[in-house]
Amino acid sequence: MGCEYLHSAKVVRPGVVSLMEHIAAVRRSAVGEVFGRVEHLLSGARRAELDGLLVVEEGMSVSRLAWLHRGAISASPMAIRGELDKLRFLRGLDAHRLDLSGLPEARRRRLAGVGRRASNQALARRGEDTRFPVLLATVAECSVEVLDELVQMFDQAVSGTEGRARRKLDELLVARAKASERKLDLPEEILAVAVDEAVADVEVGARLRSSNSATAPAGSPASLWTGVAEWQLAWPFTPLTVDDLDEFIGRWAGWLATASNGRLSHPSSMPERRPENSFRRR
Repeated sequence: MGCEYLHSAKVVRPGVVSLMEHIAAVRRSAVGEVFGRVEHLLSGARRAELDGLLVVEEGMSVSRLAWLHRGAISASPMAIRGELDKLRFLRGLDAHRLDLSGLPEARRRRLAGVGRRASNQALARRGEDTRFPVLLATVAECSVEVLDELVQMFDQAVSGTEGRARRKLDELLVARAKASERKLDLPEEILAVAVDEAVADVEVGARLRSSNSATAPAGSPASLWTGVAEWQLAWPFTPLTVDDLDEFIGRWAGWLATASNGRLSHPSSMPERRPENSFRRR
């Protein structure tokens, strides 16, 4: 169809060699135009820094250019640190301040794409008029991409930490609620045994210890009753009469009053009364 159009328009079809020469001339003109628009950004120091991106430095397995294009695979602290190192390196190149507005956006994307795909050797073999525009567009794009990725990683890390903290808080609240329920049950169990006239005084301690050891979950404070009874003497229990609580209330009220005045001290002897028949022998 193209040949028919040229024939109808009476246009002589150019030869292949002539067409290639025209295309090459246009490309050289485009390369010169692009280099002319960014040449004011290429000081001697910056040219050396851009060429340094293609060199594998000591202690690194890849070049800086390949390192910048290597993305993070997780939001772990080490990955975030790696992205921060990239951002710090790019800020050292003033990549975030590069003004490439003189180039069309499509041209900037194309140059940055060449920088991602081309190898270090291929870029190094290019002339300065083609190599430096590619490197400038590449570091400018990397500066934006690394910053966006870093913000996203921080957001993921904070969200993950908040989720773990909420789960731990829920577990702590559940454990605290269970412990509080257990504390509320203990006085009822103690009073039920203490006021039971059918239980002899010498059997009160053993009854409480067996009751708490059987019902307490593993690891709870109540489960330590057996161990305490095995290694320490228990204080003798004072009979408690429900109809006459004056002695019980007076004794505890006296202790509280003494403690509130800061005068509560250890008794002269431990225990204060003789502990016969109030402990379980091993």
